[in-house]
Amino acid sequence: MALTQKNPGSERIRGPSLAVLTPFAKGVPMDEALRRADEAGLVIASNKRIDRALTSSGGWKSIIDAFPLWTGTLVAYEEPGVRFGKTFEWSDYPDRHRYVLDVPEEHQGKKNVVLVAEHPNFTIEQDGMTRIIHAKEVGIVAKVPANTGGWYSGDPVYDIPSGKQVNKRSDAARIIVRGYRGIRLVVRGDSDFPGYIDPCSVSISHRPADCFGVVVEGTPEQIAAAARLIEQLKVK
Repeated sequence: MALTQKNPGSERIRGPSLAVLTPFAKGVPMDEALRRADEAGLVIASNKRIDRALTSSGGWKSIIDAFPLWTGTLVAYEEPGVRFGKTFEWSDYPDRHRYVLDVPEEHQGKKNVVLVAEHPNFTIEQDGMTRIIHAKEVGIVAKVPANTGGWYSGDPVYDIPSGKQVNKRSDAARIIVRGYRGIRLVVRGDSDFPGYIDPCSVSISHRPADCFGVVVEGTPEQIAAAARLIEQLKVK
């Protein structure tokens, strides 16, 4: 059974506009965030797109109600020093949902890397408690820090902190917050201080069952049409 799927009646493209699909006050788990965006025929804004909004002058103001939020950037990573096999499997305890991703042959055997897929170029198939991820494209980010802490620049494709440490005063400096091995969407704006949006935190540590806001991107026309569809579907 498809948990998420492409809307057959709507071509989804990235665009200059951002809109709140789900505010943080009514935050949803990862699977529900994907389902809602797919049902509306929209693209969840990527980590890189949200980073641009956070660091631009006032670019975040129209979407402030969504923070902290899920991005559309899906990541999978092993424990430091452990190589990827043909298949990556991970169980989200205590919910015990099991996520499965086939690792592309060119990435098998690699270690200390993060595999990345961007919404809407992946779907999730539900088989009981198992979630099977079908990704059209799986990219990779190398030299991702093994632990939380330290300041790094984002990689040029996905803006995930990687490489050598940089001066924290750099405009490009980011902190990665990572947990144990897993599969999850990147979270932005998370902070230890209630009410504060941290523009530099790139979190790949949250469980899929955690609840966050959702921001979508597209052309103004797409977002307006999706807003009408959402109202018709009474997505809450």
